[in-house]
Amino acid sequence: MSTLAQLRAAIAQRRPELREPGERRAAVAVIVLLSEEEPRLLLIRRAAAEGDPWSGDLAFPGGRFEAGDATGRDTAERETQEEVGFDLSNAEYVGRLDDLQGRAVEIVVSAFVYAIADEPTLSFSEEVRAAYWVRFGDLLDPARHAVERFDYRGHALDLPVVRLGDITADEGPPLWGLTYRFVELFFRILGHPLPSMPWREDL
Repeated sequence: MSTLAQLRAAIAQRRPELREPGERRAAVAVIVLLSEEEPRLLLIRRAAAEGDPWSGDLAFPGGRFEAGDATGRDTAERETQEEVGFDLSNAEYVGRLDDLQGRAVEIVVSAFVYAIADEPTLSFSEEVRAAYWVRFGDLLDPARHAVERFDYRGHALDLPVVRLGDITADEGPPLWGLTYRFVELFFRILGHPLPSMPWREDL
């Protein structure tokens, strides 16, 4: 679907929309495995943790900005090393997506895209329960897209999701929230928008 050259071109031709970070900042790494079969994205399943708004969710590797991080990219690379034991200095940095504002938590999240040719050996910190290399085709499969109801600060919200239960082989939540929004943006930039669901236009 996407070669490295196509990935580079698609991201390079647009200027990312950046936000004023304020006091709370975080960054994630969008890691693309360009295998011969089909490109895949790395998603992690966060470990359950009391008080964590993303406890148990599917996500990209990443976390909060720390004082020693000079840039958001430093944050993404440090957190990826800490969470899954992968040194992104061995990957090709492709570019940056738009910054997104978190909804569950008042935080600005930046996303940095990397490409690799070979699947690395991962080792998880206590913050990560599992990791999955998910094919582009599965993320774009209309049959996996739906709307589910979530409780947000005491309010019921219907939000778009990607159901990946058979891939993750557990009873965890679908792909949703901020990670869904980054996935939607990533594929839109590549010219492969997520499947249209007319009945979710008001979301």
